[in-house]
Amino acid sequence: MARKALIFCFLFVSSAFAQHQHAAATSPKAAAQATTLLPGMGNAHHAVSTTNPMAQKYFDEGLSLIYGFNHAEAEKAFARAAGLDPNLAMAQWASPWPSARTTTYR
Repeated sequence: MARKALIFCFLFVSSAFAQHQHAAATSPKAAAQATTLLPGMGNAHHAVSTTNPMAQKYFDEGLSLIYGFNHAEAEKAFARAAGLDPNLAMAQWASPWPSARTTTYR
């Protein structure tokens, strides 16, 4: 009986740790370098504290993408903006925003 209980406990505990594996995620730095500006992203704009015009463009693109619920591409755009201007706090703040949990209120 003790042996069956031990086997049950082992199976129960091992199933808790047996999570499926996701595809290998690229690092934010690698994702940022591979990102290019997408055409036709609208005119969303929020002025941020950067002197790099490309960082501003990528930040604005990230806003357009997050507003359009394209979270994966928005995260890449924010990471690219942060890569172009490491002192751009808004890009650092916004980069994990698309992967944050969303809640729907009814």
